[in-house]
Amino acid sequence: MALQIFPSGFVAYPVPDFYGQFYSANATMAAAGHRVAFVFKAPKSGSIRTVHYRTVTVAIGDTVRVSIQGVNASGLPDGIVKGAGNAYFNSVIADTDDHIWKAGQLTADLPVTYMEPIAVDFSFPSYVAGNLNLYRLDKLFSGYQNSYYVGTFNGTTWTKSNSFLSVILEYDDGSFAFWGGWGVGGTSGGFSNITTVTEHGIYIQTPAQVEVSGLWFYGNYTDVFSLKLYDSDGSVLRSISFPAGFYYSNSSSAPVYEFFSTPVTLEPNTWYRAVLVPESSTNITVPNNNFPDAAMMACYIGGDKCYRTQKSSGVWSQDATVRPFLGLIISKIHDGAGSGGGAVGPFGTMR
Repeated sequence: MALQIFPSGFVAYPVPDFYGQFYSANATMAAAGHRVAFVFKAPKSGSIRTVHYRTVTVAIGDTVRVSIQGVNASGLPDGIVKGAGNAYFNSVIADTDDHIWKAGQLTADLPVTYMEPIAVDFSFPSYVAGNLNLYRLDKLFSGYQNSYYVGTFNGTTWTKSNSFLSVILEYDDGSFAFWGGWGVGGTSGGFSNITTVTEHGIYIQTPAQVEVSGLWFYGNYTDVFSLKLYDSDGSVLRSISFPAGFYYSNSSSAPVYEFFSTPVTLEPNTWYRAVLVPESSTNITVPNNNFPDAAMMACYIGGDKCYRTQKSSGVWSQDATVRPFLGLIISKIHDGAGSGGGAVGPFGTMR
């Protein structure tokens, strides 16, 4: 057997789940009784050891208790700390802890089973004067229905929101499990053909042989540019050029899907570069998702074999903690029979 076409014609990889569908917001804790909880399902069986989370602005720091609780019939934290009361830690958030990742180890490792409903709950164990925000992403379209969401408690009433927190679970074996979680968004800062960085994109492997028909990215552009696919030796396998003004609207960032004149086959477990190349002095901006540790990329769509590559002053460099919003358009994938097969996870994530 060999490469098989997707019934839909193609799939974007990594799946652009975030792009244009979510926006940054805050989950605020500013009074004694305030709580914030992220409700979702355990991404794999094992023992959770550490919880990583992200702050936004901190007006006044305080000590926050982070606990893992069960979920009641209303889909909210049940108030019972799991692991016989040991699945928690206290985390000191300082006044200066704006926009940083923090982490803490549970008092005891917490065994969980795959798809077990859990809630990561944030509260003040002994409120002093805290006024702080946790990083939350709200879903742009209210019609989304998911079994992961944020609950906020004002001291009296819980309110669910169509969003999720930047919370990442680390297991006792050091792994970070995939659940569709996100890092914290940022941008490339803008780059052109006269900036130090002249090419910007992803350094990527796929676990199976695939046919690539084009590239996609999410960004803001108003002038001529090209998209290029390189092999690991720096040879251009395919490219697409865009003339100036070849766009529908430049009023804001938007997804762009473009196809090569002919597809190209990529081999499994082999490095390639897919990049955006400005061809004028006009800046192009492309968002990124950023993680404090390269191993955390495993919890993000596409896994840890897909991260940023840049060419600066003619030299390529990589950053395994950053994921630009750019990827492959895959039209065929090997069926796994014979050579060229590979491990494929949930449809579209190909982990």
